[in-house]
Amino acid sequence: MSKCAASKPKIAVFLNGISDYYQHTICEGIAAQAEKLGFSVFFFASRVTGDINENNEGELKLFKLPRMHSFSGIIVATNTITSPETVAYLKAALPADSIPVVNIGPSVNGSYSVDSVDQHSMEALIRHFIVDHRFTRINFISGPPGNPDARHRLNAYKKVLKEFGIAYDESRVYIGDFNRECAREAVARFLRNGGELPQAIVCANDNIALGAYAELTRLGIRVPEQIALSGYDGVHDAERHLPRITTIRQPLREMGERAVRIISDVTAGKHVRKEFRYHTEIVVAGSCGCADRAPMDQKQLVQEFVLEADNLRICDNISSSMMELLTGAYTMQDVVNQLAALTHVLDFRHFYFCLNEDSLMSRSQTAPDYPDSMTLMLGMVNGVMHTGLSFRTEDLLPSLDTDTAALVFAPLYYKSRTFGYMAFDFSHSSTYMHRIWVKNVRLALENFRTQDELRRYSAALEDISIHDPLTGVLNRRGLEKRAQSLLSGEQGMVYVIFVDLDGLKLINDVYGHAAGDEAIQVIADVLKHCSRPGDIVARMGGDEFVCVGLTPDEDTVRSVIFSMQSYGMLYNEHSGKPYAVNASYGWYVAGRDEDISLIQMISKADSRLYEQKRLRSRR
Repeated sequence: MSKCAASKPKIAVFLNGISDYYQHTICEGIAAQAEKLGFSVFFFASRVTGDINENNEGELKLFKLPRMHSFSGIIVATNTITSPETVAYLKAALPADSIPVVNIGPSVNGSYSVDSVDQHSMEALIRHFIVDHRFTRINFISGPPGNPDARHRLNAYKKVLKEFGIAYDESRVYIGDFNRECAREAVARFLRNGGELPQAIVCANDNIALGAYAELTRLGIRVPEQIALSGYDGVHDAERHLPRITTIRQPLREMGERAVRIISDVTAGKHVRKEFRYHTEIVVAGSCGCADRAPMDQKQLVQEFVLEADNLRICDNISSSMMELLTGAYTMQDVVNQLAALTHVLDFRHFYFCLNEDSLMSRSQTAPDYPDSMTLMLGMVNGVMHTGLSFRTEDLLPSLDTDTAALVFAPLYYKSRTFGYMAFDFSHSSTYMHRIWVKNVRLALENFRTQDELRRYSAALEDISIHDPLTGVLNRRGLEKRAQSLLSGEQGMVYVIFVDLDGLKLINDVYGHAAGDEAIQVIADVLKHCSRPGDIVARMGGDEFVCVGLTPDEDTVRSVIFSMQSYGMLYNEHSGKPYAVNASYGWYVAGRDEDISLIQMISKADSRLYEQKRLRSRR
């Protein structure tokens, strides 16, 4: 029985996305403080925007993976989760009183709460555009409508416009999702409206502001000369930008650190107050048109760009090599080899590729949750590789390491089918690149499963193509294919028994075609029952059959025919049918030195059969 990978007390963190700047900054604080206080941290970072559906339900299954009570504490960031179903699940699954739960945001079910207090900062920022810059055409890019932070910031925008007698215009507002991608569509829509350009675009977070800056620059619009820009959060990339983004700074890292300290103090038996509030502050910088008092050093920025470009080159090479898994045929070992190469190139200290092998079978059913056990297909721990280890899913990982610091868990799924999950060092979650190679592995696993399914379908179609649908024995094509091995062998003589059902037309005419079909099936059953292991039984068409096999002598063939005739007589005695099912038999035996084809042997056996019929007719 395996044990959980870390002997240190563990903290589980649930949030939506981990490479986004807002979330990652909080997680940096969590990881750093956890290491300082002797905790391991497992980040369960799903990525769902909107409702759960068949295309993304694998993300919610990640939240259902860990047993909540196996952790010393839990941190959730419900403000980052836009899926109502995911929030509802967490609220229902979080332990009530047994272990400390901290929410980055408002309290959830009586949890501890670490949050920032706006203190009218957003209102002050919009007043800054109106009073100090004398702007009246101010557009706004919001976050999701159900998010409390997005709702508060949009309401602040509306309030200040009303305060200065500026009419609220819905065409100047775009409802987005806190991601860079929504900024492109927002800018495009603002420009499609015609008329004068907005003088400023206020963004609900820095992520949107950075996306808006990129799109405006792509369109040849200068910031801040033509359109001023602001964000919210004070993330790293906004600080490392030319011009720096005017924003409202939240102490995100400090909030993450505080969440860990709360869990540490509660588990130590200390009294801890339920709510911790941090104040925001306005950071006026170059993107709004003001003189920047702390501009980014250009030499330092160039150095960071060079390093980032090198990282992108490495990531591009990795992505290209992993794309090979999405084309052609490959084995699971190929997937493992690619991931092993990835761990070496990116210098992973910890990497775990955990799989439910049954999920790759084409006939497997999609399960609502993870199975009771998983297989570690690849584990890389401090440079040592581990493969093929089975462990209990509730343990999350096999027992391989005792000093795990911070791991990120990523689900491996395709639509509603869950394959497993990966876990890797938190230090590798800071860029979007990990999302790309995780997605590549997801698609590779689905491609692998699809290949298996196609092979099974191909085998089934091949099987159908060589069998007679009425009797289940081989058809003419199947006979030719299977008999090749007998004819090419060098042991024994080859025999052919040709069989013809007697009186089929009479049975059809008097008792109907269903009775005729049943009579044909009876003959097939007789041949299957009386032939020997290794013999080939085939229906040539209509009421004609052949049996082909190896024989030491002709007497053995006569014995087989006698068995067939006896079995047929026994059937007629007990069938209770108003008609008898009889057949005529002809045979031919060829020696190994005889130059004769299978078709020629069948023809000779057929001639012998009709000779027997003529003799019987004369009698």
